[in-house]
Amino acid sequence: MNLMLFDDVFESVRLERADPRAQHLRKVLRGKIGTLVFLGFVNGARARAKVVAVEADGAFELEVVGTEPAPAPLPITLLIIFATDLSNPKGLAKRDQRAGECETVRLSHQAGDGFTVIDFVRPAG
Repeated sequence: MNLMLFDDVFESVRLERADPRAQHLRKVLRGKIGTLVFLGFVNGARARAKVVAVEADGAFELEVVGTEPAPAPLPITLLIIFATDLSNPKGLAKRDQRAGECETVRLSHQAGDGFTVIDFVRPAG
């Protein structure tokens, strides 16, 4: 599914030509007036929007036609096997951040002969 991501919820929006979402809409989705696209709002709902205008300068105007709650995240387990020890704190922090961004619920890593399992706990809601 192609899903264009936005930070803030809106009823309509203008995407300027230089906006990567406008470029994607033009090049990949071949958007024209009447095209329906999927939108997502950060930490919020999903929506469908209709292209209501395509400007001569390459900008698009979108209007939300319906919303729905975001689906529950899938239970992702990330398994990482290291050939060396886990002595790089910056690397570990970056790994944990990336795992959290992917909504990983369990992270397992193996170093040497043993496994360590980290369960990510998310606040409700």
